[in-house]
Amino acid sequence: MTTPIGYVLGTQEATPLEFWVAVLPGHVLRLDDVIEVQTHRPDGGEIVHFYGVVDHVRTLHEGTQFDTDTFLVKSGSLPVNISYAAHIQVTRIEPEEYLPPQPGDTVNLAVDEDLKRALHFDGMEKRISAGTMRNSDSNIRKN
Repeated sequence: MTTPIGYVLGTQEATPLEFWVAVLPGHVLRLDDVIEVQTHRPDGGEIVHFYGVVDHVRTLHEGTQFDTDTFLVKSGSLPVNISYAAHIQVTRIEPEEYLPPQPGDTVNLAVDEDLKRALHFDGMEKRISAGTMRNSDSNIRKN
């Protein structure tokens, strides 16, 4: 089982096609990283899997209001938390149930079979190498 990289944010809107992730301290989520999220249907039905690609990352001070508050934070006179978040563009949902993921759902880097599903490689009979990915392993490039 993979280690969580973050959780679906509850402070930003989550839709079936895009959502935000709060990145856990000590972890990294970069542009073009591929992720996997599982959510339970609200009616208790089957689990829905979301696969997506990071298309935007950001950090900011939580607890500040003005740009110049940065000077107060650096001097130690204004306590803040740093928010590190990533925006996900969904590439695939299995089964195709257009429900949003739930705030707090665990986010993992997609590797091995999840990475193949995220990029629709699982349906390709013949694949060609077109580059490498940071969260990829060598198995994705094999036919």
